[in-house]
Amino acid sequence: MERLDVLAQQRGRTSRTMRRWADSGLAAVAEALLAGAARTTREPGWWTEELKVALVLDGPTPEALETRRVVAARDGLAELDLAMTITEADADTVLNRVTFDVIYGGALHVVAMESSDRVRLVLTPPRPLARGSAHEYTVRVRLPADHELRAHYVCVPKYPCKRFDLRVRFSPTDPPTTVTRLVDVYQRDVDDPATAAEAVRLDPAGEVRTCFTDLALGRASGLRWRF
Repeated sequence: MERLDVLAQQRGRTSRTMRRWADSGLAAVAEALLAGAARTTREPGWWTEELKVALVLDGPTPEALETRRVVAARDGLAELDLAMTITEADADTVLNRVTFDVIYGGALHVVAMESSDRVRLVLTPPRPLARGSAHEYTVRVRLPADHELRAHYVCVPKYPCKRFDLRVRFSPTDPPTTVTRLVDVYQRDVDDPATAAEAVRLDPAGEVRTCFTDLALGRASGLRWRF
């Protein structure tokens, strides 16, 4: 306050005017910091333009084929941080019995378990991505033949996801009795029968397909079923 009084005398202004200018300046700095934090939240290293998943449940082992097209949000993006939850699996199963194979689009590394059933993965593109450039990769995930997934498949985006295309193939000789579509629900409510869901029908081959756009961050969208 004393410095402001001295500055007011030097500038020929009142102390009240100088305090008002100082408050305005601090407010501008605070707004800039908040805007920067907001941009960091809204603009991660990358975001998903399209995610396509084909889940095959009528083969010798449960298998998912994931194709993702991402867009870099900054220059020099050299890694894509990913995570996947394998329901009803412990760390030993995820790390030693589940296989993660890259079909194309880079090299995949299993980093560590983030929780009891969620594994952190890192995909390294062939070359660093420039801001605004797109990159596509496909990963195949195979589970042990004796592993039974919980009866759902959902996407819970950490970063913005514009489109999610999900196909599930069930055994045509032993199809589920019901299949329902979940849109932006809390992850803990995915298996709750009271959670609002839209019924969808299987085609004669035992397959179902559904699409989602502009998924809500941290919410689950996908399919669940019951036998």
